[in-house]
Amino acid sequence: MATELKRTALVKSEFLANMSHELRTPLNSINGFSEVLYDETFGPLNEKQKKYVNNVLTSGKHLLLLIIRYLIWQKLKPER
Repeated sequence: MATELKRTALVKSEFLANMSHELRTPLNSINGFSEVLYDETFGPLNEKQKKYVNNVLTSGKHLLLLIIRYLIWQKLKPER
């Protein structure tokens, strides 16, 4: 029974590490490029473009925060 619990904990830990990487890596790219666009690094945006880029950036940051909170919650949640 103890061996099975250790194995379950290891699988859970590996899953969370993989999900963290697989979700956060592309999301960080989306957020980074959105910031570059929003800052008009490559040239000016019209008001509609600026609004849409801001929506992407705001949503991306919110999603990243939710992912981070979920991963932290999973790590702190007691094993059953």
